[in-house]
Amino acid sequence: MPAVTVGLPFHAERDSLADAIRSVFAQSFTDWELLLVDDGSSDGSREIAERVRDPRVRLIGGGARRHLPARLNEIVQAARGELVARLDADDMLHPARLERQVQVFRDERAIDIVGTGMFNVDARGRLMSVTVPLAARAEPLHALRRDLVVHATTLATRAWLLENPYDERYPRAEDRELFARTCRTVRVAQLAEPLYLYFHRKDPTQTLRDYTGSCRDNRRIFRESGPALVGAFATTALITESIAKEAVFRAMTGLGLQQRLIERRGRRPTKAERLEAASTIPRVRATPVPGLD
Repeated sequence: MPAVTVGLPFHAERDSLADAIRSVFAQSFTDWELLLVDDGSSDGSREIAERVRDPRVRLIGGGARRHLPARLNEIVQAARGELVARLDADDMLHPARLERQVQVFRDERAIDIVGTGMFNVDARGRLMSVTVPLAARAEPLHALRRDLVVHATTLATRAWLLENPYDERYPRAEDRELFARTCRTVRVAQLAEPLYLYFHRKDPTQTLRDYTGSCRDNRRIFRESGPALVGAFATTALITESIAKEAVFRAMTGLGLQQRLIERRGRRPTKAERLEAASTIPRVRATPVPGLD
C-alpha cells in the first residue's frame, strides 16, 4: 500500500491537467498513488487522464457532475494510502511538498492535518504573492474567518477524513464548513514554506462568480455555526465583513482592478521565492509521464 494518496479531481481542465499530473511525478517522495477523479468532464480532460500509463495511477469517477465536495469524499473512500493529499487540476505541487509534509507526520504522530504556504501565480506563470498559513492553533474565530489550513495544501490522515467527511451542501466552501465543524478537536501542523503553486487562470467573470458563491456559502456557515462557536455579536461581524468584501470585489471587478485584489491575498514574495517559483514551473513541465510523452 502506498504511504500517500494524491487526490486530483478535475472538471473541464484540459489545458492544465497534464501539468498537475506532472507535478506529482516530479515529487522527491515517491511512495504515492495518484487518484484522477473525473467530475463529469466533456472537454477532453478524461482522455488526457486515460493516456497515463503507470501502475500508481488510477482513474475513477465520470458520469454526471457531482461537484468538488462529493468528489473529495469519493477520493477518501477509494484511497489506499494512510495519508491523503489535495491537488486541484489547474495547479501544481512543489516537488518537495509530499516529502516535507510526510516528515512532519513521522516526527509528530499526534496530528490530523499538515498544511503549507502557497505561491499565488498568474496565468503567465508570474509569482504575484505568497500565502502564509495561520499559526497551528485551532481557534473557532480563525476557522470561520480564514480556514485553519490552506485547503489545497492539506495532507491529512485518511482515518480523520473518514470520520469527518465534507458536507456536500457547500460546493464553494466545503473547507470552511469542515474546519468550523472540527475546530475544537482537529490537531493541525503548519509548514510556513510555500509548497503549492496556485494558478489564477480564470477570466474575471468566472472568478467573480466563484468568489460570490464562496461568500454566500460562508455566510450560511456563519449563521449556522457562528453563534455556538463565537457568539451572536462576532457572528454578525463576520456576516457584515463578508458582505463588504463581496461588494468591494464586485466594484473592483467592474473597474477592471480585480487583479490587484488577488495580488494582495498574500505577502509580497522575496527575491529567493520569485526565483524558486520561476525555476519550479518549467522543471515540473519537463517531468516525463508515461503515456503523456
